[in-house]
Amino acid sequence: ESEFIKLNDLCSEISKRQKMDVVVATVSTLEGEDVVEVADHFFEELGYGYGDNKDGVYLLIDMDSRGWAIECTGFGEEAFTDAGEDYIAEQFKSHLGNEKYYEAFECFANLCDDFITQANTDAPYDSGSLPKEPFNLVKYALISLGVGVVIALIVTLIMKSQLKSVRFQSAATD
Repeated sequence: ESEFIKLNDLCSEISKRQKMDVVVATVSTLEGEDVVEVADHFFEELGYGYGDNKDGVYLLIDMDSRGWAIECTGFGEEAFTDAGEDYIAEQFKSHLGNEKYYEAFECFANLCDDFITQANTDAPYDSGSLPKEPFNLVKYALISLGVGVVIALIVTLIMKSQLKSVRFQSAATD
């Protein structure tokens, strides 16, 4: 319940500040209906959308099938390109897979905030201009170390294979 309240406050704050609804909704089951079609009608019927243009971005998740859909209306259609929606989905889906729903929904809301700000100040994020992921020093250090070990192993094996002229001798005179 505390996570629900924090998420509701976060989405409300973003919606008021950006003048665009940011909504996360879950349903227990869609009983076989297509999540995208349900999302289209769901938010329209519930009256979401900010202002006369009904500006908004919505995430609907079917908890039974784990299906999801992102729908945009009004200015949301300009702010969220297909590439942008795919990027956002990739960011929050890992949390969904680990059943960390609050983290997934918080990630969605914060990314929506970033994408709306970008669209208001400049061109919307698109395939050539998506946000960069933070540099992960530990990840790249481990990859570099692994590559270095493999190269060193290959070099030493090559050097060892060239030592064919040396043979064991029983006497020191040889």
